[in-house]
Amino acid sequence: MDQGVKRSATTSNTSRRPRVAGVFALVFGALTTIVAIPSLVAAWTDPGFLFAGLVALVVAAVSFLFAGFAFRFVREPSTTLTAMTPLLWLVAAALFVGVLGSMGAFVYGQVVQNQQSAAVGLLLLPLAGGVMITGAVLVGAVVRARRAAAAGR
Repeated sequence: MDQGVKRSATTSNTSRRPRVAGVFALVFGALTTIVAIPSLVAAWTDPGFLFAGLVALVVAAVSFLFAGFAFRFVREPSTTLTAMTPLLWLVAAALFVGVLGSMGAFVYGQVVQNQQSAAVGLLLLPLAGGVMITGAVLVGAVVRARRAAAAGR
């Protein structure tokens, strides 16, 4: 009985968390896409929206890549090691382009005196932060899987 509880806890740590992170990445990607499309459409008439729209588009793309990575990581057997370099590059992109880019979009909206563009930049900040945290959760899951494979589980 105790063996079954230990096995379910191990399964929970290695498979459910990446799946949950993948679902969150899909939700953040959908919300960011909902922000990106009107911003890019509005950039046709008001170029102040272009920077915020492009940042939102990149954050949405990174979020969907995280979701794809999470669902692929859940499907693969635990014996194959997952490459860390692309995942770390995506986390860096979520930080620099997402979080810092949304702050830059806010400042740019204030400089060109476009309050709506500044509001889009502020709206992107928690979304980009959520995408970055989702990526950090996936990095943690890959590290745990690598340690478990090294330990011979």
